[in-house]
Amino acid sequence: MGEWKSMMRINIKALRDNFQMPRQAHSSDAGYDVFAIDDGKFINEGGTEFIQYDLGFAAQPVISDDHSNTDRVHHQGFLMIVPRSSISKYDIILCNSPAIIDSEYSGEISLRFKLLKSREDAKLYVAGDRIGQIIPWIAHGAYFKVVDDLFTTARGSGGWGSTGK
Repeated sequence: MGEWKSMMRINIKALRDNFQMPRQAHSSDAGYDVFAIDDGKFINEGGTEFIQYDLGFAAQPVISDDHSNTDRVHHQGFLMIVPRSSISKYDIILCNSPAIIDSEYSGEISLRFKLLKSREDAKLYVAGDRIGQIIPWIAHGAYFKVVDDLFTTARGSGGWGSTGK
């Protein structure tokens, strides 16, 4: 019972009859698989072709106050949307990845993919496929401060593959 208190609760509002609840493939997985409710719709913006899949639900992280028996939006909570590793078997790439669903957003969640081949030749997801993952996350407040120097570290300013192959 105590384990549940450390977990973030996500309220799900079903917007379509055929939506599927996000779920883990294994209990140790960080991400919760999400499922396409249809075969997607093609969108052409500025000559670039995309396919968008709706998930059929809206989601919102909440805090449950055991003392007052009320719920409220978890303003530090958010959902991160990332591709599944199996995306490499398809001819698409998830746009805006990772995507952030802020706690104040209450509309339907959709995933948009850029086509890497023509729609006639591309291998695409179909209704019922697992098309991405949601990872619940908590943002910790931060502030930024201008300083004259940063701490010296072993890595230093090396970037772009400087730690080896």
